[in-house]
Amino acid sequence: MLLRSVLAAALITGALSAAPVADAAAPGSIQVPGSKLEPALPSGAYFGHGAMILNPYNTGGTLVHYPAIAKAAKTYCPATLILTYIDSGWGQTAIASETAQDTLGTYTVQIGQFANARTASAVFDAQRAKAASCRSYSLPPLPGSTRHVSQSVTGTRVGGHPAFIVKQQSSFSNVPGATVPGYVLVTVDGSDLFTEEMPGTPGAQPSGSAITLYMIGKVSALR
Repeated sequence: MLLRSVLAAALITGALSAAPVADAAAPGSIQVPGSKLEPALPSGAYFGHGAMILNPYNTGGTLVHYPAIAKAAKTYCPATLILTYIDSGWGQTAIASETAQDTLGTYTVQIGQFANARTASAVFDAQRAKAASCRSYSLPPLPGSTRHVSQSVTGTRVGGHPAFIVKQQSSFSNVPGATVPGYVLVTVDGSDLFTEEMPGTPGAQPSGSAITLYMIGKVSALR
């Protein structure tokens, strides 16, 4: 009887050990609509300096299925100023974005959700490669002026997440000798891309990395 009990216990233990263990949900494995992503964006108070939130946007209460029509390699270099990173043509399933304006300039912030981490990483890599290929370009002439941009791309990590910084210096033909710095920070976490376009330099406050980590924390709490 004792031997039978011991054998039964061993069989049960072995069965439990062999049973599959459910994996924890990976970042982005649970999809949420744009209306739920929007509250993960920073409020105006987060930016300080009396910032106001302008043009808040989200893709609504259901998932979307935007076709992946954007082709980074064919993108004109002027689009790498900011449009490349916030284009809705990458195949996102949800988007939330906003513009914050204060006395120092304008910040553009976006969360883009993709169907899976592989797609998000592919878009991240394509955007980085395109930005790196555009070291110098001019924007279409403005009234009385042309904007010339020189830029460089640096790989980095934000809280352990792969990221890249596009540092930009803009000059204007009607203001000789004056330059305006700016930068774009793009970070991938699972199936999400987090993008900020900021005035000044990467060390400005609030920093792009601080904003990114704030949004990553908020989005993680949704899942």
